[in-house]
Amino acid sequence: VSESACWNVAYPSRRVCALEGSTVEISSSYSHPSGFTVTKTFWHLVQPGDFRNLQEEDRFAGRVEYEENKLRIKELKRSDSGQYQFRIITDKEGKFSGSPGVILTVTDLQVTSHPDATADGKVILSCATRCTLSEKHTFIWYKNGRRVTEGFTKANKLYLDSIGSEEFSCAVEETEGPEENDVLQKSMIFISLLLILALIGVLFFR
Repeated sequence: VSESACWNVAYPSRRVCALEGSTVEISSSYSHPSGFTVTKTFWHLVQPGDFRNLQEEDRFAGRVEYEENKLRIKELKRSDSGQYQFRIITDKEGKFSGSPGVILTVTDLQVTSHPDATADGKVILSCATRCTLSEKHTFIWYKNGRRVTEGFTKANKLYLDSIGSEEFSCAVEETEGPEENDVLQKSMIFISLLLILALIGVLFFR
């Protein structure tokens, strides 16, 4: 086995989906050839010829933390979406970035409607994201600012018999995760987008 083949960085997940404004954690593990001593490790964005430490980039100022081999980014922005790699620096000018890395997609929430989408004429509202969130996320619906108790909810969808001039919003609750996200969950602060259904009501009930 060649020496270069002994360099290795492994990632538990190659794709990560996270909500805008939340905190995300990306993990890694690594190994290197014997005879080398690791002097520094950090994470960087995959950019041609650029291996800058995320903690040295202005756009991530105050938002990036390292915990051993784990990357934590707080207050996520849509512009944080990209490909991230863990980099190893050693005492013998050995440098290695774990390719291909982890693709992070930061998403917002969007409410969409599907009138008459079922055989019995029910209206379906969907709380959509640009990527697939992990199973630790649950979707919550609000009608005119109050949590929906009537109707039937399934996954990210809300089923309604009819709609009028009403305001609906969806939110996501994280059942486990970084401490910052737990605080959001306990204080009932959600990332949400509102859907004004007045126009739809006019179109379908005039």
